[in-house]
Amino acid sequence: YYGEGDEAIFNFGIRVNSEQPVRVYAFHDRAFFSAATLILPTTALGTEHLVLARPDDTQNSPSQLVVMATQENTVVEITPSVLTVSFRAPNLPFTVTLNAGQSFQLQSFSDLSGTRVRSLDESKPIALFAGARQAQVNCDLGGADDHLYEQIYPLELWGREYHVVPFKDRGGDEVRIM
Repeated sequence: YYGEGDEAIFNFGIRVNSEQPVRVYAFHDRAFFSAATLILPTTALGTEHLVLARPDDTQNSPSQLVVMATQENTVVEITPSVLTVSFRAPNLPFTVTLNAGQSFQLQSFSDLSGTRVRSLDESKPIALFAGARQAQVNCDLGGADDHLYEQIYPLELWGREYHVVPFKDRGGDEVRIM
C-alpha cells in the first residue's frame, strides 16, 4: 500500500499482536529503491512528536508525514513547519479526528522537518511516520535517489547522546540533528 494524496485519510492501519515479545519492522520494496523502519511497540508510543523528514530533491514527490491513531476518536493537532501541498500555512495548527487504525497523510514540496504532531488526549498515543519518496541523500549518480521512511519517536524518548557508524567508501555521511 502506498498512500496517495495530501490531507487524505486511509483505513489501512495494521495492528500486530503476539503472545510472545517480538520486534517488528516495515519494509517497502520497489524497483530501484527500498526502505525499512523499525516499528515501535505500543508501550513506546507517545502523544507529542516533531517530524524529521527530508525534501524531495526531484520535485516529483512531496516530503510527507503519516499519523495513525491507536484509539477511537483521537484528535490530532498538526502544526506544519512549512507551506503544505493543500496550502496550510506554516505555524498555524489544525486538527483532524481519526479512529483506531486510520491514518492521515500530510505533504509538502518543502521539508516537513520541524512539523509538530500531537494527540490532544494524553491517553490516546499516536504512531507517526515521515520521510520522502525520492530524496537525494549524498547521491552522485544521475537519476539515483533514496526512499526515506521512518517511524518518528515521541519527544519523551529523545536522547542526549547518540552513536553513529559511518558507511564505508561513501565519501562522507550526512547526519541530521533536530
